[in-house]
Amino acid sequence: MDVASQSRERVADRIQHLEDTYGSFPINQSTLSVPESGYERAVERCENGIADVYVEARNGDDEVLLVRSDDAWEIPRGQATGDESLEAGAKRKLKQMSGVDCEIEGIHQVTILGVRNEDGADEPVYRLLVVFLARCKTPDTANAEAIEWVSSVPDQARP
Repeated sequence: MDVASQSRERVADRIQHLEDTYGSFPINQSTLSVPESGYERAVERCENGIADVYVEARNGDDEVLLVRSDDAWEIPRGQATGDESLEAGAKRKLKQMSGVDCEIEGIHQVTILGVRNEDGADEPVYRLLVVFLARCKTPDTANAEAIEWVSSVPDQARP
């Protein structure tokens, strides 16, 4: 099976798993044309089963956790790789970035991203981006200087 078909099938399987686990949620679809080097990176990520995960984590006061990244505050994000579940990848990245443990409670949204080679010579490959909703457990304040709690998620902090 070629990588385009494999990526399409993997995205469909993961969405089915998420629907079975969490019920319905919004699904966005978008297509991005990139130079050949960007397309090759997308192909490699698809071959390795990488999906992008984001965590909108809230504390007991219903505040949202943001982490510092490149001079900006954003919701924690990263990649679930290989055979790692999307939920496990999201929880792992949240813990690495903030020191906070969480329980996944649902999904804010899913985006299916078709990545095309801008020269049009290759089939698009498909990436999955999932924004999970989570409730924080007792936070570890070891990374307190790299986290911030806010009452709502700023638009620029979302994917």
